[in-house]
Amino acid sequence: MKNKTLLMAVAALTLVALIGSAVFFMSGGENASDDGAVWENVPEELFGILLPGPKPLKPFALKDADGRLFDRDRMRGKWSLIFFGYTHCPDVCPVSMGVLTEVYDILQTDTLIGRELQVIFVSVDPQRDTNPILKEYVSYFNPGFVGVSGSKPQIDILAKQVGAGYFIDPPKEGEEGYTVSHSSGIFMVDPRARLVALFQGEQYPRKIAFEITKIRELIAGEES
Repeated sequence: MKNKTLLMAVAALTLVALIGSAVFFMSGGENASDDGAVWENVPEELFGILLPGPKPLKPFALKDADGRLFDRDRMRGKWSLIFFGYTHCPDVCPVSMGVLTEVYDILQTDTLIGRELQVIFVSVDPQRDTNPILKEYVSYFNPGFVGVSGSKPQIDILAKQVGAGYFIDPPKEGEEGYTVSHSSGIFMVDPRARLVALFQGEQYPRKIAFEITKIRELIAGEES
């Protein structure tokens, strides 16, 4: 019952974030991002997905599955899709990673974004997700996907910035295994290392791919 309650709470937080964004656009209100920027001429299909304005990420430091530093600079110049989870996850993670695999494959046909796209899996279970395990897990979906992790304080620096919630459920007495309750959102960061959108992991891959191309067009138009 405790695990179910936690999962429901995390799911509710993700839903609130999505609804809040939708209400902002439908109400026509103004809400600046960290640097005061707001979007203009937002397409209707991006209501509830696009943040009110781009949110620049603050510095963070994780390690990828090869032991190399993964920080904000490795997001610059690329479109990044980020998912927080853990390799022992029985349901949400493999489903969402499968969706991301399809989204990635679809967007490879788009010369404007396909070559600049990276998928990042952030493990929130560093105790069990060692580098070899993390690398094998992400490679199963696509050898080009990036698996990263770090200590809890390091993970939290990035997780709190994008609004990714998670909670490690204590193992029951006499049991070694444990579960991790976590949000199921997919976070999109633009080539300037700014959080720009949040997708629900259970959406159809073609719908997410379509929305990503629209977001790219919007940002390109804002910067031209």
